[in-house]
Amino acid sequence: MDKETVYNKLTFLGEKGFSIISDICDRDLRNSIAHMNFIVFTNGSVVYENGNGKGIKITKDELDTKIERLVSICQGINLSFEQFYNKKYRFAEERP
Repeated sequence: MDKETVYNKLTFLGEKGFSIISDICDRDLRNSIAHMNFIVFTNGSVVYENGNGKGIKITKDELDTKIERLVSICQGINLSFEQFYNKKYRFAEERP
């Protein structure tokens, strides 16, 4: 699974009924960040390329919203796994 591309992983999740995860992940933005192919302006807006090489400009608020949605879904997934394993294996990590 580690060798699969992000695209394949997100496609798999979408096909298995977890499209909310693939819908939230902006693959073009992720790829632009991974390849350091973006521009950040002093006002916080960002320009990055889509899969066709066209520049996409988003505001700082739009970027914040994308990040907040992604963090939120990741926290939900982590909580779900934690609850599943705690119930199945009857162990719990102490939380502060």
